[in-house]
Amino acid sequence: MTGKTAVYCSIILGTLAAYCHGAAEMPAAGVTEVAGSSATVVDNRTNLEKLSDPDPSVRRNAAILAGNEKKKGNVPALISLLADEAVDVRRAAIQALAVTGDARAVQPLLNILKNEKNPQVRMSVVTALGDLKSRVALPAITALLKETYPVFRSEALRALGKINDPASYSSIVNMLGDEAEGVRVMAAQVAGNLKIGPAAPGLVKNISDPVSVVRRASARALGIVGKSSHVAELEKLLGDTDALVSAAAKEAIELIGRRSQLDAAQNAAKGTKNKSSK
Repeated sequence: MTGKTAVYCSIILGTLAAYCHGAAEMPAAGVTEVAGSSATVVDNRTNLEKLSDPDPSVRRNAAILAGNEKKKGNVPALISLLADEAVDVRRAAIQALAVTGDARAVQPLLNILKNEKNPQVRMSVVTALGDLKSRVALPAITALLKETYPVFRSEALRALGKINDPASYSSIVNMLGDEAEGVRVMAAQVAGNLKIGPAAPGLVKNISDPVSVVRRASARALGIVGKSSHVAELEKLLGDTDALVSAAAKEAIELIGRRSQLDAAQNAAKGTKNKSSK
């Protein structure tokens, strides 16, 4: 395993561990366990009040709960928590701000993206900016497509897919030629989801990719944005050594066929209508 790959895996595993840890250990709101005792103490503080607790786990959980409340009044306190010394608390605040959907969070998150050193925190910011669907964040997210580590490029693509601004379409299409297979897969998925027609040539090229997951994702996307002229290329995958790839190609061909029939029917209806109006 290369050093770059090791860092890539570390970021992914750390991110998954943090989410799973949060899901497994989130306590009931307002209830604190007493060590060495079966008794519990009811904590009547509000979630905002708990954000200043000396225990980082309390601050983290309070941030998550405060975000779920989706109250505009919680946003300033959550923004302040972005400077917390604990990584888990900062990440919880970032995720909470994304849940609120409040545009006031965008600029503070962009500031973190510029200055933060922890890769997991930076990943959380990219995800949050995508969830907030802010076009203000487009330049910063697009710049991440040149990041060294593929995981950042993939997450940047995912965020661009959520924001769905035509100004970013060409950048998404260009990533179909990325050196990392995971990035090529994400680019295909985003191009398909957003129905980016100009992605078709790149998708046609990638259905011959040596990596099967890239072929499969590209075939699926081509089924969404492709035309009848692309069917011949997709037919070459029907005998692919990977059954999932051949199934994706078959589905894509059928999808293009149904779309072509619908277009033909609509054009015929328009022609009939025009004749009758003369």
